[in-house]
Amino acid sequence: MIGLAAVAICAALTIATPARAADLDKVLHWEFRAAETGFDPGRVIDYYSNTVIEAVFERLLTYDYLARPSKLVPEAAEG
Repeated sequence: MIGLAAVAICAALTIATPARAADLDKVLHWEFRAAETGFDPGRVIDYYSNTVIEAVFERLLTYDYLARPSKLVPEAAEG
């Protein structure tokens, strides 16, 4: 019974606490040795552009490497 009361109190405190807005002044600056050459995942061939693309876009599919034989698994695609 005490455990249930503790859970209820924690839930009430969590709900009653106002959410803080994200700090818009916080920005991640990431410096590369070379400029990116584009943002088209099908045309980009350099390391720095691929790094930016991986941070911006999600893959539609990925491989399940532990499955034998390996198979494609939906990541952003529905399936």
